[in-house]
Amino acid sequence: MLRRASVAIAVCLAATVAVNAMSVGRPALPEGWEPMPALFGNSAYLWANAGKSRIDINVCWVNPDRAPGATPAERAAWRDQRRRAVEEWSRYARINFYGWDGDDPINRPSVCVNGRPGLHVVICEMPKDARCPALPMSQSEPGGYPANNGIPNGVRLNPTHNAGTAVHEFGHTLGFYHEEERPDAPPIANGPCKKQSWPNPRPLKYGGYDKTGIMSYCQPAGGAPWLSPNDIAGVQRLYGPRRSRSLITPRAKCVTARDAAGGAPAVLSDCQEAGNDQQWNAVPTSSKNDAWNLRAAAAGNAVPRCLAAAEAAANAAVQVGGCGDGTEWRFSEMQLRGFGELCLELQNGRVQAGTAISTGVCGPPARVNQRWTRTRTGQIAYGTTSMCAQLGPEGLKLAPCSGDDDAQKFSFSDGTIRRTSTGKCLDVQGPSDAEFVSGSGLPTRGSPVQELSCNASLNQKWNFTGELRYGANPKLCLTRGVDAKGAGLSLADCSGNPETQVWDHHF
Repeated sequence: MLRRASVAIAVCLAATVAVNAMSVGRPALPEGWEPMPALFGNSAYLWANAGKSRIDINVCWVNPDRAPGATPAERAAWRDQRRRAVEEWSRYARINFYGWDGDDPINRPSVCVNGRPGLHVVICEMPKDARCPALPMSQSEPGGYPANNGIPNGVRLNPTHNAGTAVHEFGHTLGFYHEEERPDAPPIANGPCKKQSWPNPRPLKYGGYDKTGIMSYCQPAGGAPWLSPNDIAGVQRLYGPRRSRSLITPRAKCVTARDAAGGAPAVLSDCQEAGNDQQWNAVPTSSKNDAWNLRAAAAGNAVPRCLAAAEAAANAAVQVGGCGDGTEWRFSEMQLRGFGELCLELQNGRVQAGTAISTGVCGPPARVNQRWTRTRTGQIAYGTTSMCAQLGPEGLKLAPCSGDDDAQKFSFSDGTIRRTSTGKCLDVQGPSDAEFVSGSGLPTRGSPVQELSCNASLNQKWNFTGELRYGANPKLCLTRGVDAKGAGLSLADCSGNPETQVWDHHF
């Protein structure tokens, strides 16, 4: 059983420990580079088939009307804020938290049905509630699957805590313990970081003790993003990263070609991975160097169909339509996210030949030193400049773009970026995620990027994040009115709004 009491905590992205274990073939990191610690869990509390298939977890509110707020809309907004925070877990891993408030959160929010599988979340009455014996702390009892599946009041939220508390409690439901319960946690006797203990007969130990992660007692309340790179790497290793060729929103909704026939609207849906109607192949066009058709991979689609707008104008509907010039999308000035969702970045933003390219904590999409453009010729250009990523003996560096330089040419498939001439993969240098799983390797901010024989490690998994600009009018971006199941897609002026225009494309 997991420790019952939990407190509101937050994530700080500063690393705090060092590691000396290095994998074979991986040079030691330069002095002063800091590793990111990771999660601690219990393999008995993982949901069935974790890491082998998608995990669907129904979530319901026991008493949605008791959320703080003077009006139904305010109460619905409070609940949705918690849901939005929890969806950070499912954005990056093969987990679907579904159900929640139902189709009408304001006027008719859904209420838990006793005995129904899933997580039953109660909003505790303050200052005392028989269902919430740990008040003023929140709880998740008695742990993950199967113990917390379908039990009444399985997740207990203090209404005065911030959204990070919900992320923390849902971390428990996925099988994670407090960091202070790790056997290698520092022996601190007092204060919020004091050493804790709780039975864990089947421990999963990832990296070193992490006082900055979402499962730690140490940090005061903070804000989004709630998950640190180590949290993300841990949940991806246990539950698997999102499926290749999917186009996903920050709230873990997938763009779906629900009908392969031309003219059918494209919509958002839960990432159900059924068939291949949520897979989009990036196919180069003939006219533009940075433009790509997103071709639906739906079975039975004899005639190629692509994600396309009815016209290249604001408010035009986006549908499954024809493929070709003018109906493409630009992977331009986007983030390239790797191990732990750390971003490929130009060190110090120096746009000059020889500048090292390494990993860094992701800032807002299109952050000045994290803007990359995928070209039709397989290059990774820096923003809209004539400088490209080039592989060399010392790793990835910036160089003038050259179509004759095979050290600049890559292919993108199954979440990997492969050097065309060698077939080897772009690999985040440093400890491997195999060492991460064994308790010694850690995702690291500031790691160089090298080429290495391709393997199944998270060090070699990448995805694009950012706006998708329409080829026929690059001032317009792929837009969703709301980030919710059933929402339609359209074109709108590019704004960079993360809730409506930021996408994760897992090529």
